[in-house]
Amino acid sequence: MTEDESNSKGLIERQTTGEDRVRMAARQLSEPRTVNWIASEADWSHEPTKRVLERLVDDGILHRDETGTHTTYYPDYRRQAMQEAMRLRDSGHTVEELTDRLAEMKTQIRDWEDVFGVESPNQLRGTLADESLDADEEDHRREVAREWEHLQRRIRIVGFAIREWDFLAPTTEPVEANSWRMSVPHPGGDPNANLYGQLKRDVLDRVPQISTVEFVPDDIEAKQLRAMFDPTRLDPPTGPESPELTVKWYRQDPDDWFRINYTDPNTGFHAGWHQDEDHPDLGQAHFQYSTDDTEDRWGITFEHETPSLILWEIVEELLKDVRPTYQYANDESWLSVHLETVPINTRGPLVRYLQDKRKTLKTSRSVQREARTYDQKLAVNWQRTPRLSPGILTIAGLFRCVSERDRYQYSWSGISA
Repeated sequence: MTEDESNSKGLIERQTTGEDRVRMAARQLSEPRTVNWIASEADWSHEPTKRVLERLVDDGILHRDETGTHTTYYPDYRRQAMQEAMRLRDSGHTVEELTDRLAEMKTQIRDWEDVFGVESPNQLRGTLADESLDADEEDHRREVAREWEHLQRRIRIVGFAIREWDFLAPTTEPVEANSWRMSVPHPGGDPNANLYGQLKRDVLDRVPQISTVEFVPDDIEAKQLRAMFDPTRLDPPTGPESPELTVKWYRQDPDDWFRINYTDPNTGFHAGWHQDEDHPDLGQAHFQYSTDDTEDRWGITFEHETPSLILWEIVEELLKDVRPTYQYANDESWLSVHLETVPINTRGPLVRYLQDKRKTLKTSRSVQREARTYDQKLAVNWQRTPRLSPGILTIAGLFRCVSERDRYQYSWSGISA
């Protein structure tokens, strides 16, 4: 593969294979799906997808259902719960530490029962019918209900790890794929049991710009993930402190709930991808960002349904478009880094033009429209073929092209204030 071909691929294509993506999609299915659906979700062809799915069935990771019109596949979430218990057993915690944390989580639930006078998360949700509650209190109770359900899941898994401590020891012989008949927590299958472990392994551990990934508050309670970026690996770079990405995700019917937030402490820039109950006027999911003097939000959709693949979409958008387009919209110091590659007589008009245009970028469609405008307005005359597609000429892409003028050998002309 040439350097140009490698650069033309997206981050997920560079860091994963088709088989990786099939495995991600298959392990996180929320309902039985056909080979065609999984192949489309993983952006891979039908036959190799089917071969991978059959291997996963043979390994006991998936179930195959041939009773309907089409053969479908779905994961064994009980196995994933077992894997999560094994991860806790192998993580270096003592059984006494797990027992203490188990008691703390149960105490938290008893505190919520006392504070709200209810006995379950759904009963707490039922209190939202109280018309005397203000919007902030309603949001707080929704959040508590989600965390309550999360702690209930963790209590089952941590309790199982404690009960089967000796059985789960690393020296124990592996259990056969068809013998998962012991008292695995949540026998009906819990898609949340190993979700954070999957998101960490499938996505965040593979992103070159990320230096560390950890469970928050720890791997026992595991309420969210926190990934720290190496500021020197980002483009444009930042620093000296490390930006962070937090991931909070709940699998639920009919749609997952998640909040994924990026924060750069060096600049105060914040960006978030939320699929929650906030801003229903914007649709099921929305993007929001804020700088020192600007903030905005709008509705968004995702190409995928699989949590790991959605997270890949978000990380790629963050690195490729969001940071360059919104974080540095009014940062002249970042512009100046690239201006030395632009002919002196065009620098002033170029800066004014880009500063004006960057403020108008709102959605991917507007990015595409603006890209075409750049192409026409800046009259880029390529002396090498094939010509780059207009889609690359976002402001970030424009500067990348400018900084590589020696490689592409083009000239700027026709720029006007």
